[in-house]
Amino acid sequence: MRSPYGYYCITVIAACQEIFLCYTYSSMADKENSGTDINKAQNGDVEIKAVEPIYASAAKPASEAELNEVKTEMNAFERSTLKWARTAVILSGLAALFVCLQWIEMRSSGTDTHDLAVAAKTQAENIGKQIPELQKTAKATEDAVAFARKNARLDQRPWLGISFGTQSFNVGDEVAEQFHVVDTGRTPALNVHGMAVTLFVRKGEVLNFSYDHGTKIEMGTMLPNAPQDAISVLIPSGVPKTTKITPLKWTKEMSDGLRAGDGYVVVYGMLNYTSIFGANHWIRFCAPSTTMRFNQQECTAYNDVDKKEE
Repeated sequence: MRSPYGYYCITVIAACQEIFLCYTYSSMADKENSGTDINKAQNGDVEIKAVEPIYASAAKPASEAELNEVKTEMNAFERSTLKWARTAVILSGLAALFVCLQWIEMRSSGTDTHDLAVAAKTQAENIGKQIPELQKTAKATEDAVAFARKNARLDQRPWLGISFGTQSFNVGDEVAEQFHVVDTGRTPALNVHGMAVTLFVRKGEVLNFSYDHGTKIEMGTMLPNAPQDAISVLIPSGVPKTTKITPLKWTKEMSDGLRAGDGYVVVYGMLNYTSIFGANHWIRFCAPSTTMRFNQQECTAYNDVDKKEE
């Protein structure tokens, strides 16, 4: 800009202060004028003074009121930016805290896992030492249960018994030896069946307990303590199995031998049956005529029952 004195000035800002520097721009007209002015100075009393720089007034520090005004004039974007910056700082701190806590937890978990593994190993070793004793206990318990079950079934199973009544013999009549069968157990005897043989045996004759011929017995189901009667007819002894026989009638020779003790009537047989538990059982029996006090050793030894468990 040109000053009123004919000098050109520019504004320079240095150290927050405005400084105006003035300089001279000469033109042809200015030279002429300057020559005239110089002559005047030389000839006249006009005093030429040096041009001094003109300084702007020093800038004052911003007051608190001015700062508040600047802050008020901040637009919404700038305030939002500040808020998000604060939020980012807070979130960064929280993330760092979370990572630290995770590291502490992982370290603690590793220690706990190791302790649990050691405890599990110790417990497994203790259990391994106890296994033999546990096996012995289990075996003893199993044996006790089996023994108790065996005793219970033996106590509950059916048991057949045979008994004979008084028999009289008349010459000319067929002989049908009668006997009684009873279930003395606590459960029914199922499918009771078998065979009985009645013979007139001479003294000294050996019994062979053959079932080539005999009387078939079919009694079905027998309830406990409910006796049933069965008969066995007199047949000749020593007859081959393929030979058909007929029942014998009582003769005078048989009566004489019975009175003289030279012979007797014997009944033997075998009955089979099944328990309600599914086990098969049997009974063998043998007895002489009750009209004679004579008992062969073979007949006594033949009496027997099964000892099968249920």
